[in-house]
Amino acid sequence: MITGQPKNLASLADLSCIWIDRVHQVKPSREIILDLDSPVSPG
Repeated sequence: MITGQPKNLASLADLSCIWIDRVHQVKPSREIILDLDSPVSPG
């Protein structure tokens, strides 16, 4: 898998931040909702 190669991991990690920044440039947010879930699934 090409995207899973180590040289691409930093770009993949930054991708969501880039998209969020672009959306905020078009339509700034008035509020932020944090949805915090447990990182461990029971069972």
